Amino acid sequence: MFGFRFSDLKISLRIMLAMLAPALAIIGFSGYMVAGQWGVSSQMQKLEHLAQFAPVLTNLVHELQKERGNSAGFIGSKGKGDFVQRLADQRVLTDKKYQTLLESLKSFHVREYGKKFETLMLKATGNLKALGEKRAQVSSLALDVGGMARYYSGTIASMLDVVSYMALLSPDAGVTNAINGYTNFLLAKERAGIERAMGANGFSKGKFAPKVHEKFVSLIAEQKAYLSNFKLLSSPKLIAFYNQEMAAKSVQEVERMRKIAVGSEYGHNDISNISGVYWFDTITKKINRLKTVEDRISADLVAMGSRVSAKAGLAFKIMAGIAALVLVLMGLLV
Repeated sequence: MFGFRFSDLKISLRIMLAMLAPALAIIGFSGYMVAGQWGVSSQMQKLEHLAQFAPVLTNLVHELQKERGNSAGFIGSKGKGDFVQRLADQRVLTDKKYQTLLESLKSFHVREYGKKFETLMLKATGNLKALGEKRAQVSSLALDVGGMARYYSGTIASMLDVVSYMALLSPDAGVTNAINGYTNFLLAKERAGIERAMGANGFSKGKFAPKVHEKFVSLIAEQKAYLSNFKLLSSPKLIAFYNQEMAAKSVQEVERMRKIAVGSEYGHNDISNISGVYWFDTITKKINRLKTVEDRISADLVAMGSRVSAKAGLAFKIMAGIAALVLVLMGLLV
């Protein structure tokens, strides 16, 4: 009978076999770590690109919000007065931002972000395609303020859903908090935009319809809730910048008119001395300040994404280098 003994093998082969198990373990662990760092780096690069693309969407949202407000004033004044030209001028501004979005989409790789993101983007762009039809209905007064607001608000919401998707991409807790703070701020600003539209309609008519008044009041509460979340998730510097912008006289004037509008439903206040145009112009000054804060948040987020992306890329290179060095040393040792 022939028996196999490990000691019968050449010393060099025995050394190689003895080193095989730890070598495979090291290779496997190194590969796992390198793959993990590569995943983080790749994910952060995608997030950085989306953060750079987001302002293209939010700039169009800002113009759509103004168009919604002008449309409400136009409907409220029955297609007469100052809102006729204001609405026409605003549509031109909206079209410019819409064209910028269409141009940006040509170089933005939507499919790289997965099926869910692609679905969100298709919904947003699909809603935008109906803009011309809805404008015609507003111009002919075939659409009431509720129907008009539902279209614009739904379209804007679908665009903000695309921006909110950033939070799902972030593997970094700090970046995730910043994105969630940004999203809450955008949602608060959107409620301010709807408030502008509801107020423009009510003040233009000289009275608030019950449903419009109810919506107006609820929007104020929703803004407070979203802004509270924004402050919880944001840096002290960003909060200080927001507070500085909200210290303007126009913001205080909006508060004064808000109280008058809220009390008007109960017969406490007369709103006939406040025109729809004055309300619209005053709250637009406030919303423009919100836009200034929004741009600051967006810039900070892009900068943060770039830093984390660069850090993740460096970590991947270091990990890959260490893994390669370990394998070379293992080979030399054998």
